[in-house]
Formats: sequence, structure tokens, C-alpha cells
Amino acid sequence: MSQEMETILRKSLDDVDRTMKIQWVQLIMLFCILATALTGIAYISVNAVGLRAAMPLIGSAMVVILAMLTFSLVIIMHTTRMTNKILKAIELLSQP
Repeated sequence: MSQEMETILRKSLDDVDRTMKIQWVQLIMLFCILATALTGIAYISVNAVGLRAAMPLIGSAMVVILAMLTFSLVIIMHTTRMTNKILKAIELLSQP
């Protein structure tokens, strides 16, 4: 592999690595924000209408949070899998 191709590959892999780190940070931030929002919704709802009446709202909020977290994890896993496939293809192509 030529020096120019190695430089391009290294920059691309560094970009993928940086993107994956940013995605993990965003996922953690999303979880914290959603947990705080759920706590606030639950606290306000329970104080306003009582626990029994607030349960559907709290359950709906939990479903939304789990769906968003699952979607985020799927994106992260997909990025990781595709990066590994690209690296394997590059390795196979670079062999004589």
C-alpha cells in the first residue's frame, strides 16, 4: 500500500474512531437527560394527580426512553460492524 493510501486510511480510521467516541458520549448524555426528564414527569404527575393516575404517563415516558436508547445503541453497533468489515476488506486487498 502506498504512503498516500496509508495516510488517507489513517485519517479515515481516526475520523471513525472520533465519531464512535462522540456517539458514546451522546448516548450517555441522552440517558442522563431522559432519566432527569422522566424523574421530573413522574414527580410532577404524582403530585398533581396521584400515583395511580400518573402510571400511564410514566410508563409511556419509559417506553420512549427505552426506544431512544435502543435506537442509539443500534446505530453505534452498526457503525462498529461496518468499520470492522471495511478494515477486513482493506486487509484482504493489501495482501499479495
